[in-house]
Amino acid sequence: MAAKKTKWDAATVAKMVANPGNRSKIPTQYLPDKYKKIRERNQWTPGRVAAAVANPGTRANVPTGLLPDKYRKVREQNERFAAPITPGSSQTYGDVARQRKAAETLQFGADPVGKALAREKQTSDYYEAYKNDLAAARARQEGYGQQAVTQFAGMAGTAGQVPAGLSGENAKVASNAQGVRDQLRAGMGQELASRAANANTVASQQQANAGLLKAEAMKKAGDDTQALRDKLGAWRQQYMDTARDSESKNVLALSIAKDKTQAQLESEAARLRQSNINNARNNATSAANNAANNATSAANNAANNANKNKPKTKSPWLSQGQQNTFRNSVENARAAIPALKKAGASRAEVADMLRRGGNGLPKIGNSLALSVALDSIYDGALSRRTVQRLHNDGYKIGPLGLKITPKNVSQKDLNSAASNVLRSPLG
Repeated sequence: MAAKKTKWDAATVAKMVANPGNRSKIPTQYLPDKYKKIRERNQWTPGRVAAAVANPGTRANVPTGLLPDKYRKVREQNERFAAPITPGSSQTYGDVARQRKAAETLQFGADPVGKALAREKQTSDYYEAYKNDLAAARARQEGYGQQAVTQFAGMAGTAGQVPAGLSGENAKVASNAQGVRDQLRAGMGQELASRAANANTVASQQQANAGLLKAEAMKKAGDDTQALRDKLGAWRQQYMDTARDSESKNVLALSIAKDKTQAQLESEAARLRQSNINNARNNATSAANNAANNATSAANNAANNANKNKPKTKSPWLSQGQQNTFRNSVENARAAIPALKKAGASRAEVADMLRRGGNGLPKIGNSLALSVALDSIYDGALSRRTVQRLHNDGYKIGPLGLKITPKNVSQKDLNSAASNVLRSPLG
């Protein structure tokens, strides 16, 4: 005998989770998240995770939360891109993201942030080269000034010496001239040194200013890049929000349209069903009325003829009036049954409807008349039991004009029925 299959409904799971001994028997997919994560951690040891991650064929088996960051981020992105942009939508987040990327390229150009970062680097490189040029110019300026002072000092020192062998008068003139030259040399030396110092100061200030200019330019370039990032981020968010809202409206509209269409179809089907029933009832009523009229006329004619040849001896049959009433009931029922049968009603359903009558259907109070009509329509002939009941109740079969099948009635019954019919004035 096969083991009974456990039904993992919420009550069963809750009961087994409460017992640590039974908890291990619950399939992972039915466990509450708390125990599911514990089981996954226990099953996926670090060694097993590493081995599965190393093989692309088994990497997909590792739970997302246990993957290394490199693979986890890729899977989370893939899962996000594969999810519907909104519940019930056939459009995925990835579909809309790709549409957004194309629109973004038209709006901002290809890789706008990358280009902004490239401009930042170009700005940095430009000002760095400028600073280097100024530093080289300062070094050259310092060299030029030092060289000029040194050369002047040497030149002045050589020119200021009093030549040997001069007369006293000339030596005195030369000495005076030397004093003047020393004063001029000292002044020129100071002038050259001052000019060199001033030039060095200017070069230093230019170099310092270049650093400030670079800092300002880099700040502006960085601010421009961040402003672009903010603008691009806001544009992307607005695009996705607009797309999501639009798709949500589409999903809602389709849902409403689908529900409306289904309701319309059901309403139309109900209307057609009611129309078929009404038509069947109308047809049955019309046929019943015609049959009743014909039966009444035939009965009246038969009664008139019977009265002319009525035997004086006592008959085993019911009176002619009763026979006529019975036959009218049979004909009324026979006229109503075909339409109901065609509409799909079973024999028992038709019998119940005709017993109750109403809604355009005749009410057949005589159960034997109803059985005669049902036999003739559903079986094509009167059953043995129905024939016996007719004989027992004093009703004649001949005037009914209905078939009696040998399959259902014995030869003795047929002979007896034939004799009764022959004895009857209406037979």
